[in-house]
Amino acid sequence: MTPHNLLVYNLQILVLIAACGLAIAALRLRNPNVRMLSMQAVLALCFLLPLLQPRLDVQARVAAETLGVYAATSATAGAPQFTLPPLSTMLLGLALLGAAGRVVWIGVGLVRLSRYRRHATPAPTVHQHLLRRVGVKASFFYSDEIPGPVTFGIFRPAILLPSACSTSEFVACHELVHVRRRDWAVALAEQFVLALFWFHPAVWWLVARLQLTREQVVDQEVVKILDGRDEYLNTLLSIAAARLAPDLAPGTLFLQKRHLRERVASLLQEVPPMSRIRLFSSSAALIATAGIVIFTCSRALPLQASPALDDSAYIEIQTGGANLLHRVPVEYPAAAQRDHIAGAVVAQLTLNSQGEVSDAKILTGPAELHAPVLASVLQWHFDNTAAPASPINVTVTFRDSGSPLLPASPSLWPAGVPVNKSLTLSRIDLSSVPPALRDRVSQAVTLHEGQTVSWQDMSALSASLAGIDEHLNLGVHASDEQSLSVRIGVPGYGPPRIRIGGNTQAANLIRKIVPLYPAEAKAARVQGVVKFTAEIGKDGAVQELHLDSGPPLLVPAAEEAVRQWVYRPTLLNGDPVDVVTSIDVNFTLSR
Repeated sequence: MTPHNLLVYNLQILVLIAACGLAIAALRLRNPNVRMLSMQAVLALCFLLPLLQPRLDVQARVAAETLGVYAATSATAGAPQFTLPPLSTMLLGLALLGAAGRVVWIGVGLVRLSRYRRHATPAPTVHQHLLRRVGVKASFFYSDEIPGPVTFGIFRPAILLPSACSTSEFVACHELVHVRRRDWAVALAEQFVLALFWFHPAVWWLVARLQLTREQVVDQEVVKILDGRDEYLNTLLSIAAARLAPDLAPGTLFLQKRHLRERVASLLQEVPPMSRIRLFSSSAALIATAGIVIFTCSRALPLQASPALDDSAYIEIQTGGANLLHRVPVEYPAAAQRDHIAGAVVAQLTLNSQGEVSDAKILTGPAELHAPVLASVLQWHFDNTAAPASPINVTVTFRDSGSPLLPASPSLWPAGVPVNKSLTLSRIDLSSVPPALRDRVSQAVTLHEGQTVSWQDMSALSASLAGIDEHLNLGVHASDEQSLSVRIGVPGYGPPRIRIGGNTQAANLIRKIVPLYPAEAKAARVQGVVKFTAEIGKDGAVQELHLDSGPPLLVPAAEEAVRQWVYRPTLLNGDPVDVVTSIDVNFTLSR
């Protein structure tokens, strides 16, 4: 589940538990059995929520975005950079870390229970009449290490009693009823639910109410078996006064102090059985409430489907006359894109009686493209009523030209220029290349001024430079809407540069693009100043741009605009020189 869906899912759980909790209170379900079943149903619905609602189909922006990530990974390999993960990813990691911690805590509790049992004294003859009366098999133990009665185990249940209540029939009967109901398994499952949703207050509240209601149900059964309401009440009060409350979450709890008042009140009031009409009407009302909540949440707070890769930009498919009902996209491997590997891949498919592909093999086509085609066609589904005799041949054609790839790095293509658009190369600047490397770099640069170039050309040039020296940088910026200039060099090396104050350099600005205020920043009422340190070339164009500070939501818009600014060339002794200056972009919201 994505971080976005995880957040939405937890909000849906909050709304569902709050609405159903209010409904249970409004329906005045006083019978503990009915109330417990109702809350267990709500808890089950919390887990079924993702399956009970459609997901909003959010398509990927274009296939280029997905493919661009692959290209970026390949092109930047060997130049690792440390970046903080997104906040949503960090929150997801924190949630998983907390869940793991809770699971470890449960494991520690189980180990402690096992140790207490080993050190306890068996009591094989105690309360034998109660075992026969309740109709269960369990082993009693005495232990002075535990602060209160505790029951655990599924196949060989054990009841540990402290010496203070070892002879009480009511305590023993209470624990035996837990054994008969197999409450320890339910209590353990609730602890794992709390481990999974350790951060969710609504889930904690619901589980706490379930624990209370379960004890109320057991209280009623004990009173019915031993026919001693007053004596049982006195036992509860005496244990509460003695503070004999177990501290082991993996075991069933005889008494939690915060539940005492409600358990006593439940024992004192006679709760008549619910009539069939009231039981049916209450159940219908609760089901209707849950249905309305799920319907509303699925539209107001929808889960999002995983974005699908749209391969229509680079794939053509011919099925040989077969009616293709459904298919999964075909991935274009990043390495194949980088090496401009394209062409037709012919696959032979064997269909089963339902029209699904049961087997496939590649007949012809570039070897680098076999794996993605096979991975896709094995999940295709054809119309079995109109499909030709199996096997059938399908052709998947990969187009290289015009493939809408994204640049592997923002510096490889001008900001704001479509990556599938070609521009005229107006200038190649090698002034920042050290003399020892200049000849090799000149030979590697096969492009020439006046040539029409694409992003693929810039990517190939970047790879060539990396083969010469990993410190060589390639900077690309748009001279205008139809041309670009290229600057190659090593950081820290270059012709003399002078530093000019931001206000002074601003007076030389001859072309200023006003940044668009991001809609997301407007909605969040974010405003402020984005500060850059800029390197201005001899021609007055922005060569390099380094972020100093600024609100993250405003930085991309500011950078895209500033990279298109043009200044009058700065002269030193009559010759143009590079300039280092500061640039402030102010974003202000109108009141």
